[in-house]
Amino acid sequence: MAAKRTIIVVILSGVALACGSKSGAPSGTDGGDAALSSADSAAFTTASDALAANEQVAKLADDLFDFDPTIDPKNSPSQNANAIGSNARSNLGMSCGKVSVAGAGVTVAFGAPPGCTLANGDTVSGSVTVALSRAGSTTSVGLTLTDVVYDGVSLSGTASFATTNGSTFTVKSSLTSSTGSESSDLTVTGGTGSFSITGTATVTMGSTSSALTFSGVTVTKGQCYATAGSLAIEQGGADETLTFDSGTPETGKVSVQVGKLTTTATLPAYGSCPSG
Repeated sequence: MAAKRTIIVVILSGVALACGSKSGAPSGTDGGDAALSSADSAAFTTASDALAANEQVAKLADDLFDFDPTIDPKNSPSQNANAIGSNARSNLGMSCGKVSVAGAGVTVAFGAPPGCTLANGDTVSGSVTVALSRAGSTTSVGLTLTDVVYDGVSLSGTASFATTNGSTFTVKSSLTSSTGSESSDLTVTGGTGSFSITGTATVTMGSTSSALTFSGVTVTKGQCYATAGSLAIEQGGADETLTFDSGTPETGKVSVQVGKLTTTATLPAYGSCPSG
């Protein structure tokens, strides 16, 4: 018998250094901080903002339905809605958010800014509604986020999560954040105390379009920034790759590579997250 498949839909409302002729920066290798060209600085900012937006969307989804896992593909939409409601109440804590469940829907109201503080220490305001459905082997969960600000990151738009096991999700999103308009096609894989993001996204700001590739970007619950993996961006003449390590959440530092040139750069701070 074919395995049942679950889909979750989320709706939200609310570098590196240059090298060679692309950036005008010198070629070679640099083990420390070095100045970014204007083009590379712009690309780094776009990548950093897109990283924050996608991390926060995944974090908020994980607050509602743990990726390790809450959703059971064998259950009905109403059963999964009840599971999300129970899980959200546990993760949000007694003093953060009002959760209500009706049939195959869930509503979470965090309140007006500054909202409230989740059990993991992050702050969130606005509201989220969740709608679940199932077709054949696929269960869908649709989240609508209204005026959501998660740990200082404002978001609007939609995201859809699909899973066959409750812990690995195919995510398609259409978001608007400080970066601009973004569409993504990602895979989020949950684990005990963490999740990872792999896939592609396109960011459009004005007439500028940027292509991003997430490779095993791992986020540990309670940490501001990723602890492993990389994020590559192509924006205009700048092709850059940001690489995260276990020290990134504490320092905000990432390794940045353009061609043969490698250096470190500092992610912009947001919410309670440090910046160098």
